[in-house]
Amino acid sequence: MENEESQALSVVKLHIIASSCRMLQGYVHATKDTLEFIIDAQKRYSDLVFPVLPEYSHVIIGPISESFAMLRLKIKWLIELLQGQETRATLKIDLHYNLQNQRDSKVNLEIARLTAKIAAVSQKDSSSMITFVAFLLSVRLNMRVD
Repeated sequence: MENEESQALSVVKLHIIASSCRMLQGYVHATKDTLEFIIDAQKRYSDLVFPVLPEYSHVIIGPISESFAMLRLKIKWLIELLQGQETRATLKIDLHYNLQNQRDSKVNLEIARLTAKIAAVSQKDSSSMITFVAFLLSVRLNMRVD
């Protein structure tokens, strides 16, 4: 019983982990959308400012573009990490359910085997009772005839 409670608690925790991963993925995707908006705004700003001051564009734009590229990579990595964790949690949940179904199937097979045994014994008992009643009736009838 304690083992079943422990397994049930594990499944609940895994559901919480999977749910949290999905929620965090939503936040990370929103952050990614915000970053893309900022990158687009920065590009439009650069297109407006640096035609006037072209000698400064490589000094300012280069590091900013590299920083944005690094942030994109980190967001992509974080999304993949969260998807992996969610998948692992879901697979473990499925494993718990499959193992429980196997245990239930074994119990059901044992119940079916015992039910068949009870039916066979009941049929044998019923046949014995019919034979016994027939014997008693024949003895009683023979007593009346004599």
